[in-house]
Amino acid sequence: MDLAQNLALQDRRLAQVMFDVLAQPLAAGLWELPRAEVRTVLARNLSEPEQLQAVLDCEPYVPWPRDFLEFRLSVYRAAKSPRAEPAARDLADYLRHDDKTFDEAAQ
Repeated sequence: MDLAQNLALQDRRLAQVMFDVLAQPLAAGLWELPRAEVRTVLARNLSEPEQLQAVLDCEPYVPWPRDFLEFRLSVYRAAKSPRAEPAARDLADYLRHDDKTFDEAAQ
């Protein structure tokens, strides 16, 4: 997964190839979430349809890193998807809890 990501970041053509290769689930459903997450990283360098598909593949139990939540929201907004509203709520929840964690750590 790391190799696919690193190669794709160096060359946009490889991003498309790796994105396509990782479209199919791996044997026995292994590494399903990491596979979907790598596809979202690869999709950032691709067109809107690939970005939307990559984000949709992570639903309904989406990864919770801030950069993913921000990307998810931007993709849904660009696609004028009804999923943009729940994505905005998820990002707001993340930011609210992240701020609380930061505030608690500072005390």
